Amino acid sequence: MIILSSVGLVSCAPAKIPWNASPDWSLKNGIIYTWNQSVGGSCVAWMANEDWVSVRVLVDSRCKGSNAADSDKSRGLEYSSTFDEMLFHGYWPWTADLFDDLIVFDDKGNWVETLPCPNSLSQQQIKEMQAVVKDALGNTKTDGEKRVLNRISERLAVTDGSKLASSQFGCKHDPFDPSEGQRMARENPWVD
Repeated sequence: MIILSSVGLVSCAPAKIPWNASPDWSLKNGIIYTWNQSVGGSCVAWMANEDWVSVRVLVDSRCKGSNAADSDKSRGLEYSSTFDEMLFHGYWPWTADLFDDLIVFDDKGNWVETLPCPNSLSQQQIKEMQAVVKDALGNTKTDGEKRVLNRISERLAVTDGSKLASSQFGCKHDPFDPSEGQRMARENPWVD
């Protein structure tokens, strides 16, 4: 019975998920698929379902089973299609305390603003991430993968490594803030 259920999960994967993805089923999240793309000495780690994808582009780590997506110490980025957000990892230390120190409150204790990321990326670091994405594009198996990698490449092309926003989990590229004069629209390239 377990073998039939596993075969059923693999054979029912959405078309945008490659055939070699590993399904994992839970009551809370339904079926989540994971897979990795080895790109030279780098790795692109995927986790997705029908509606969203999370992609880790790891510049200095090889794919090592499903653990590649969990490595916050590796340099690179994480892209979330749900929020159309790129979050950078491994280029500087980041903790909840660092983030808390960037939150500005008024005299009544109400949130006023969150200060920008105190760190920056060099153009060389951005080029390294872009090179991994470009190489991964040559190894895509589905249109969904291709759309997402093209979106990451498009976002990296307009990333100013010195103007990053702060978030709970690290520094991110935020081209959606109208006060910055940026006009990029949010999209979810994983959904057709």
